[in-house]
Amino acid sequence: NAMIGLDRYFVIAQPFQNLKRMTSSRAMGMIFLVWVWSIIWSVPPFFGYGSYVPEGFQTSCTFDYLSQNRGNILFNVGMYVFCYLVPVFVIIYCYYNIVKAVRRHEIEMMKLAEKLCEGGTRTVRMKSGDNKKSDVKAAKMSLLIVFLYLLAWTPYAIIALVALTGNRNHLNPYTSELPVLFAKSSAVYNPIIYAISHPKFR
Repeated sequence: NAMIGLDRYFVIAQPFQNLKRMTSSRAMGMIFLVWVWSIIWSVPPFFGYGSYVPEGFQTSCTFDYLSQNRGNILFNVGMYVFCYLVPVFVIIYCYYNIVKAVRRHEIEMMKLAEKLCEGGTRTVRMKSGDNKKSDVKAAKMSLLIVFLYLLAWTPYAIIALVALTGNRNHLNPYTSELPVLFAKSSAVYNPIIYAISHPKFR
């Protein structure tokens, strides 16, 4: 989500700094970076920093956010900051600026239309209505993407944070399993959301 947000941000909000369109090599580079980032945060448990344990109903594994040894705490703090807070910041920043850029572009187009259309008040008004619809659509889609990301990963992050602060008595298999389902469901609906929002997919 964060990488897709960055790509959309550079294309829409920074068009003059990003004149080249998406290419196969560029897409592969972005995918490679995602994999490298994932591997960086997957291997520490194999070297004594954190560990993997069964979670929830014992049907899947996750990082051990219950143990309070130094290695686990360091790993969990790192995961919380760099795998949750940083992506959230990137996503919110990118989509906020995308909405601003779309709005700014529409205002510029309106000013240009007003100059070109002598006496075309009705046409300008129609374009203004279309522009507002475009603004609303862009804003809604951006808010939806941010909301779904927060919905998917915030419960998981809260559970990990609760355990990290030592309040493990609030956790049980049910409170541990539900956030897992929320988080993993994002793999199902994210492609659908991006496909619906992208005209080429439609």
